[in-house]
Amino acid sequence: VSTQIGYKESSENYLVAADGVTKQGYTRYGEWFGDKYGEWSGMFVSFCLDYAGVDRNEFPIESDLNRQITKLKEKALYHKSTTEYRPKAGDLIFFDDDKYDIAADDNRTADRVGFVYEVVYEKGSKRIVGIKAVEGDSNDRVEIKEYDIIDGTILGYGEIPDRSIGVL
Repeated sequence: VSTQIGYKESSENYLVAADGVTKQGYTRYGEWFGDKYGEWSGMFVSFCLDYAGVDRNEFPIESDLNRQITKLKEKALYHKSTTEYRPKAGDLIFFDDDKYDIAADDNRTADRVGFVYEVVYEKGSKRIVGIKAVEGDSNDRVEIKEYDIIDGTILGYGEIPDRSIGVL
C-alpha cells in the first residue's frame, strides 16, 4: 500500500462526466479493474488486496463498497465504528461522507474506503485516539489522511484475517 502513496489520476487522459464539467482521469487501478475512468476508491483497495495475495475465498474483493460490506458481514469480518472493535493496521476503513447521526448508523452507506495505515494511541496509553488511513481517489490521488477515532464519517472496518493475506 505504501508504495502507492502519491499516485495521481491522469489530468491529461480523462473523460468528462455527464455533468459536462467533472473530469474523470485514467488510473491504473481502474484499468486493472476494467473501468479505467471510474471512481477508484474501491478499485484502489481491490488492486492492493489482489497484489498482496488476499485469498478471495476468505475475504471479498469488490469495487462496490456497500456490496463489499454486505459480504464482509456474511463472514463476520465487518465491524461498525460504534462497536468495541479495535482497528489494526491493514484493516479496511469505510467512510460515509454524509455524516448521518451516528445513532442511526443502520441507514448509512459507504462512499469511500481505504486502509488503516496506523492506529494512533493517546500518549502513554492504550486508548485509541485516531486513525491514519491510506486512501485512493482522495483529491484525485493516493494519500494518507488522519481521522479522530470518533470522526462521524467513519462507518466501520473490514477485518482482514491474518491467514488470508500476503504483505500489504
